Amino acid sequence: MPTLDPKQIFLLQGPLGSYFDFLSQRLRGAGYATLDLCFNLGDALYRPAKDRVSFRGPPNKWRAELLRLCRLHRPQCFIMFGDRRPVHIVACEVAKELGILVYSFEEGYLRPDYVTFERDGNNARSAIAAELPAFVEREWQVGPRPVGKSFGKMARRAVVYQWALAFGHAFSRGYVHHRQRRVVPEALLWTRGLWRKLAHARTDEALETALKREHDRKYFVVALQVHDDLQGLHHGAGWTQESLIIAAIRSFARHAPKDTRLVIRYHPMDRGHVSYRSLVERHARAEGAVGRVLLMFNGHGPSILTHAAGFISVNSTMALSAMHHGCPVFALGDCFYRMPGLTASGRDEAALDAFWSAPPPIDQALFMRFRALIVQKTQINGNFYLERFYPAMSTATIGRLARDGLAARHFAPAFGAPDMADGPLASGVPAE
Repeated sequence: MPTLDPKQIFLLQGPLGSYFDFLSQRLRGAGYATLDLCFNLGDALYRPAKDRVSFRGPPNKWRAELLRLCRLHRPQCFIMFGDRRPVHIVACEVAKELGILVYSFEEGYLRPDYVTFERDGNNARSAIAAELPAFVEREWQVGPRPVGKSFGKMARRAVVYQWALAFGHAFSRGYVHHRQRRVVPEALLWTRGLWRKLAHARTDEALETALKREHDRKYFVVALQVHDDLQGLHHGAGWTQESLIIAAIRSFARHAPKDTRLVIRYHPMDRGHVSYRSLVERHARAEGAVGRVLLMFNGHGPSILTHAAGFISVNSTMALSAMHHGCPVFALGDCFYRMPGLTASGRDEAALDAFWSAPPPIDQALFMRFRALIVQKTQINGNFYLERFYPAMSTATIGRLARDGLAARHFAPAFGAPDMADGPLASGVPAE
């Protein structure tokens, strides 16, 4: 086998915690050369000083600096977490200009047992839907290793990261974070979110029971997303959470059967940051739908979706869970799963009007093919916040790079390096 020169990889901003540090070490051990790019003190806390470059200039200087680094190191690919962060948007543009591959991690499309890792971009930028016509369904023999709970670890790392952002101005002059949140108000908002969760636990449990027993297949679910989520902002077709609520209530009140209900469900990570109660109550009252429009702070997603008549969102990945449970889906935004047989879709409120009376059923055979394709091409069993999954996750990541032609000198066979096209990742069938 011919000896290859090491491939240079740039690792940009990663998820909260040390996964990118671990991945960088594994990449170097496999024969790659890596360069870790940091933009603020929060990034630097989780990245080693060795092979780290810190960009401390204003945003308008980032493109020139990245071009300089590319000329100096000649990278073969960029790896990042979230392709729509401001620094990553620039990096994607530079990569396209220079012919550099881009790989982007995200939270898993099939949560909680997976993370997303795919080429070019996530969600609406994903190329996964285009591969479906040529995809042949495979038999998966190995199921995913269950992840378990990780919210506590994620929250603690978020607090550390936010404090580093707040007090690391000297480290990152001019840095603009992708979410404009100050640390003290953020801590108070998360405290309020916890209080709301606890305060509404019993009423939401009773509501969930009533929906399943008394309104089986006679209620619709509107899934709210995090109000400043980048996928919603960039691929939401102009929809906000407020405009979604208003349009859904108005269309439902005027066109849905009178014996149905509309459940508007908070995103768990956003219930402390915004309050939609007055907005929901005001528009339900204006449309004569008081008692038919319900607001839910908690609730077990799979249980709610199993008994729902339909699911409406902008581009939430919760839609994949709805499909799995046979719940018809309406997508208002741009998303990789928006296709005939899986979703009804439209850009405006008028397109939603017919959904209430005749939600099209999910083509389960198509969905199973699509779900298998997602697992095979984009998902890795694991969790960014639980270190015990890091070895298997990094193995699958390196295997994907090798499959795409980014083989490095002395690729370590001990890592396994599974070819994601020819067998399961460190996973298998997606989580139920």
